[in-house]
This record gives sequence, C-alpha cells and structure tokens, in this order.
Amino acid sequence: MDTTFTISVSDVDSGIYSTVISINGTEMIKDVKSDKNRITEDSYKVSTGDAHIGQTGTGRYTLSVTVTDNAGNTRI
Repeated sequence: MDTTFTISVSDVDSGIYSTVISINGTEMIKDVKSDKNRITEDSYKVSTGDAHIGQTGTGRYTLSVTVTDNAGNTRI
C-alpha cells in the first residue's frame, strides 16, 4: 500500500533557503532557492510508491526532512 505525505515547511524570519526530503535514505526532493528570495512557506508531496525508494521487509518507512533558512540555521 502506497502512502503520500504532504510536508509543509515555514520560516517567517529569514525565509527558507533549502529543503531536503528523504525516504529510507533515498533523497526524494532537494530544493535549493538559488535567488535567496524571502520565501517563508513551501509544501511538497512525496509517495512511498516511487520506484526508487528502497523497500524494507517490515513495510516501515523512515522519513527525513532537513530545512535550512537564509540565516544558515538547519532543522531536521
């Protein structure tokens, strides 16, 4: 059974610089804002049905989201 996640990120102070989303260690999305405009909100959709995700025998998935703001602060 495939599951789709909608992930929302925000930073109202300096704005979002980059977002990296991985499932089971496979990088699904790498979004870097090259112009460093003050984008304060963004959202992404990822699905466990994508063919290049490594499957686990247990059916469990590890979702990792790393966001860096324009001030250089990173949150995982």
